[in-house]
Amino acid sequence: MDEPLLHRLAISLGVGLIVGVERGWTSRLAPGGQVSAGVRTFSIVGLLGGALAALGNPGSYAILAAGLLVVGAFVIGVYVMTSRDINDFGMTTEVALIATFALGALAVRGAPFEAAAAAIVMALVLGMKTEVHSVILGLERHELMASLQLLLIAAVLVPLLPAQQMGPWDAINPRTIGMLVVLIAALSYVGYFAVKVLGSRLGLMSPQCSAA
Repeated sequence: MDEPLLHRLAISLGVGLIVGVERGWTSRLAPGGQVSAGVRTFSIVGLLGGALAALGNPGSYAILAAGLLVVGAFVIGVYVMTSRDINDFGMTTEVALIATFALGALAVRGAPFEAAAAAIVMALVLGMKTEVHSVILGLERHELMASLQLLLIAAVLVPLLPAQQMGPWDAINPRTIGMLVVLIAALSYVGYFAVKVLGSRLGLMSPQCSAA
C-alpha cells in the first residue's frame, strides 16, 4: 500500500474521530449509559468507507454501494432496538453514521481535504443543537421568509443570470449586478439580526456613540 493511500485512509479515520468525539460527548449523559454510537463506532465506519473505496476500481461504485447497504441495515437495526428503550426517536446519530461512511469514502476517492472540512462542519452543526433550536424557536415568520428569499436569490436566481458583458459598450454584466444585489441584501439581513441580537445600543447611531 503506497504512502498517499495511507494518508487518505488516515483522513478517513480522522473523519470518524471528529464526528465520533462530538457524538460521544453529547450522549455521555444518556440514561443508563445507553449510547448507540460513539468515538469507536464512528471511527470504524469512517475507516470502513475509506477501505471499501480503496478496494473498488476508480470508476466502479459496486463495493461502496454494498458497504453502504450493510451500514444502512446496521444503522436501522440499532435504531429499532434502541429508540423504544430510551424513548428517543431522533435519527441524528444514525444519519451522521451514514454521512461519516460517505465522507470516509470521499477522502480516499480523491477529496481528502473536502472530506475533513465537511466532517468538521458536520460536527459543528451537531454540537450546536441547543443554539440552533433556540434560534428556530425565536424566529418569526417574516424572518424565515426573508431568509429563504435571500437563499433563493443567491443560490437559484444569480447562477441563472448570464455571466457576459452586454448592453451599451458592453458595460452591463447581469451576473455581477445580481451578486451586488445579493451583497447589499445580505448586509441588510445581517444588520437586522445584529440589531435584534445585540440591541440598538451598540450601533454607530447609539446614544453612547453619539455622546462620544
